[in-house]
Amino acid sequence: MENNYFSERYYLEYLHKAGREPIFDRLRWKYHYASHVDSWAVQDGKIKLIVETEPKAIPLHVEVSFLGEQAVMLRAGIGGVPAFDPEPIMVKKLLESVETSITESDEALHFSSGRVSCQVRKKPWCLKLKDEKGKVFFEEYVSGVLRSWFPVYPLGYKIVDGETHFFESICLRPNESVYGFGERFGPLDKRGQSLLLWNSDTTLTSSDRSYKSIPFYVTSEGYGLLLKTGCKTVFEVGSEYCYNSISFETWKDCLEYIVFYGPDLKHVLKMYTELTGRPSLPPLWSFGLWMSRATYRNRRELEEVAQRLRAQQVPCDVLHIDPSWMKPKHYCDFEWNEDAFPDPDDMFKKLREMGFKICLWEQPYIPKGTAMYKEGVEKGFFLKDRDGGVIHIPDFELCEVAIVDFTNPEAREWYKNKHSDLLGKGVSVFKCDMGEAVPEKAVFHNGKTGVEMHNLYPLYYQGTVFEAVEKVYGRGSGLVWGRSGCAGIQRYPVQWSGDSHATFEDMACVLRGGLSYSLSGVPFWSHDIGGFQGPKPSPTLYVRWAQWGLLSPLSRCHGTTPREPWEYGEEALRIFREFTRLRYSLLPYIYSCAYEACETGIPVARPLVLEYQDDPNTRKIDLEYLFGSSLLVVPVLNEEGYVEYYLPKGEWLNWWSRKPIKGGCWVKERVPLQVIPLLVRENSVIPRVTLVQHVGEKFEEMILEIFVKDKAFLNYFFDESFPIEVSRENNVLRLKMGPSRKTWRIVFYNENKPLRVNCTGGDLASCEYNRELKTIDLKILLKGESCVIEVVE
Repeated sequence: MENNYFSERYYLEYLHKAGREPIFDRLRWKYHYASHVDSWAVQDGKIKLIVETEPKAIPLHVEVSFLGEQAVMLRAGIGGVPAFDPEPIMVKKLLESVETSITESDEALHFSSGRVSCQVRKKPWCLKLKDEKGKVFFEEYVSGVLRSWFPVYPLGYKIVDGETHFFESICLRPNESVYGFGERFGPLDKRGQSLLLWNSDTTLTSSDRSYKSIPFYVTSEGYGLLLKTGCKTVFEVGSEYCYNSISFETWKDCLEYIVFYGPDLKHVLKMYTELTGRPSLPPLWSFGLWMSRATYRNRRELEEVAQRLRAQQVPCDVLHIDPSWMKPKHYCDFEWNEDAFPDPDDMFKKLREMGFKICLWEQPYIPKGTAMYKEGVEKGFFLKDRDGGVIHIPDFELCEVAIVDFTNPEAREWYKNKHSDLLGKGVSVFKCDMGEAVPEKAVFHNGKTGVEMHNLYPLYYQGTVFEAVEKVYGRGSGLVWGRSGCAGIQRYPVQWSGDSHATFEDMACVLRGGLSYSLSGVPFWSHDIGGFQGPKPSPTLYVRWAQWGLLSPLSRCHGTTPREPWEYGEEALRIFREFTRLRYSLLPYIYSCAYEACETGIPVARPLVLEYQDDPNTRKIDLEYLFGSSLLVVPVLNEEGYVEYYLPKGEWLNWWSRKPIKGGCWVKERVPLQVIPLLVRENSVIPRVTLVQHVGEKFEEMILEIFVKDKAFLNYFFDESFPIEVSRENNVLRLKMGPSRKTWRIVFYNENKPLRVNCTGGDLASCEYNRELKTIDLKILLKGESCVIEVVE
C-alpha cells in the first residue's frame, strides 16, 4: 500500500510535485527583450506601441491604458495584442472613466491621468510610473541587461521547448517590502523568495507549496500589481538570482498586468477588489463556531457531540461531516450513506432544533464505477485529453477519478443540481475540498488547456457550489468552505488553510499564510484549530491554537484526531469555553468588520503593516495581527507561554485588566495559559452582546465599549445598522448613534469622572463611575431615533 501510495504517478498527477527553474538561464533558452520604440499611436484612449527587441526578432506590440485615475494596465504580445477579455478574473473592465493627456519629447512619451503619469522612454526602452508630485513608485529594471553573463531582462519573451513565455522585471528599492501572492506559509515579507504559483495539494503548511496562488502583490512603495493570468507563473522577489528586482514569468504567449497606486495599501486593496470582485456578506451563523473532525463516522457520534456542546454550554453554530456521509470509495458521488447516517431527514431536523447548521464535504472528482461517473461520461461533463478521452487521476484514496469540467455550462448546472436535494433537506454549506489537481495536458470545454486553467479551477468549482447554495437559500446567502484559491476567489467566501500539522511551528506557518492571503485581496479566511494531522495535540497546543483561532475571521475545530475541547481535559475545556464566549460576545463587532470587508475589500484579519504602513517596524511583523481595526491579537506559539510583540505608537487598553498601556515599543512577557495578549487600540468602538449558545437565540442587552483619545467611528452592522461616531472637544465627549430600539450598556474607558451626562433621543437609566478602572458606565434605553450622548468632564 505504501509503495502504491507514494508512487510517482500520485506525486505528479495528484500532488503536482514540480521543480522551479530560474526565469533567466541563457544556456538553456533564447530571450528577446524590449530594446526601443519603433513607432506608436493613440487609439481609443490607449497608447499602442511597436517595440523592437534585442536580439532582433518579431517585434513586441505593447498597449498601455488607464483603468482608473490610479490604475494602469500594460498588455503585450508578439505581432499583435490579443483582444482584451476581463473574465473570469475581473468583474469589470474599468474602475472609472479617465481623462488622459499625452505629450512627447525627444526621449520619451508621457501619458497621464492627472493622478498618475506613465513615462515610456523610447531608447533604450524603459517604463516608469510617477505620482502627481513626480515621485517614481514603479520602474522597470533595465540595468539588469548589464549583467552580461547572468542577465535580468525587462519586458520580453523567451522560447521554451518551442513555446513562448512572457516575462517582466521591476525595480526593487533597497528597503522595499513585498506582500501577497496568495496563501504563502513563509515570512510575510516575500523579499528574498522565489515563488512558483501553481496550486497543489500541499499535504502540509510549512513549505513554499500553496493551495492558493494569486499573482497579485503589494509593496511598501504604495503600489500593487496584478498579473492577469491563470497560467503557471514564477515570481523571483529579490531572490538569490538578483536582489534588486522583482521578475516574473508566465507560461503564456502574451502578458497583461495592472498596476494600482495607493499609496495607501488599503486603497490598493480597494481598487484590486473592485476590479476582481468582492464577497457578499456571509450569513451571521457562519461567524459562530464550527465543530468538526476527520471524521464523524456515524450519526451517533455526530449527535453525541451536538448534545455535549449544548450540555457543556460551549456556543456553536455549525457541525461538519467529512466524507463519511457518502459510502467508502464513493467520494464524491453525492449518494447518502444510509448505513452510517440513517434517516437523514430526522437527523437534520433534530440538529436544526438544537440550533445547528450542517456542512458536508465534497471534492470535484467523480470515481469510476459510480452512477454519477457513468452519467458524466455519457454527457461529456469531464475534462478530456487532447484526443478527446476522459482524463483520470488518482485521488487521496487512490481511486481512479474524473474531474468535472465547470467551464461547460451544462456540466455546471448538472453539478449544482447534485446539491439541490441535500440543501432542500437542510444542509447549509459545503466544504469544497481539493481542486488543485488539474493536469497540464487537460483540455477544457472552453478550449483552454490545463496550463491556463489549473490555477483558475477553484474559481469555477467553488463558484458553482456557491451559486447552488444561493439558488436554494436566496441571493446573498451563498457560502462555501474552500481549500484552493486564485485571483477573484474572494467573490466566493470562505477558504481555510488546509492540512496543517499539529505543532507550534505549523501554527506559526498557518498564521503567516492567513496574513499573506489577507494582503492578496481576500477578506476572509480560517484554519483548523488544533492543527489537522499528526499526533493528537497537547492540551497546551490545543488551547493556544484555539485562543487565536477564536479571534480569526471564521473559526473551525478540525483534525484527524478529536478536536472537541473536552478531549483535552477540564482546564482546556474551561479556557476554550471562555474564548468561545468571548467570540460570541464580539459578534456585533466581527459582523461589522465583515460588512466593511465586503464593502471595501479590506480584510478582517490585518497585518500590522496594513494599519501602520508608515511605521517601518511593522514591515516584517507576521506573528501578531489586528482583528478588525481595533483589536491587537498576539498568538502564543510555544508551550512555555513566552511572547515578544510590537505595540505601535499610541495608547492601548489591556483587554483583561482594562488598564491603558503606552505603545511605540516591543514587549516581552510570559502569559498564563488562560490568556493571550489582547489589546484595544485607541480611538476604538467595540459593540458586544450578551451570551447566546447559537445565533438563533435572541440577543438581549447590547454593549458598547469605547476607548477614545479624540475621535472614533464604526459603521455598525448587526441586527440593526447605523453609524456610531465619537468625538472629544472642549472637555465634552460626544457619542452619536442610532436609530435603535435596543437597551444599550455603554462603557467609556480611561475617563475622568464626569460632571454630568446629557442624553437626547433616549432615556438615561443609570450612570456609574469606577475610580479604579476609570470607567463611565451608562445604561441607555433608545427610542428608535438617533441618540446623542454628551459626557461633560
